[in-house]
Amino acid sequence: MSINDPQFYYIFLVLPSIFGITLIGEGIYKVSKEKWNGLVNIVLGLIFIAFVIVSYFMFTTIFPS
Repeated sequence: MSINDPQFYYIFLVLPSIFGITLIGEGIYKVSKEKWNGLVNIVLGLIFIAFVIVSYFMFTTIFPS
């Protein structure tokens, strides 16, 4: 599998982003039900998405097409 294949981007960038969005959505749902531990899910989801964004920029600078 080459670094420029669409499968690479799907496996390493899109799927983790969907997981981070799921964490954020679950956290918003918990906060709306006044369970304040949902803030942990929101923060972890944002950190996860930030990690995906940073890894994207690392991949594009280390392995230019």
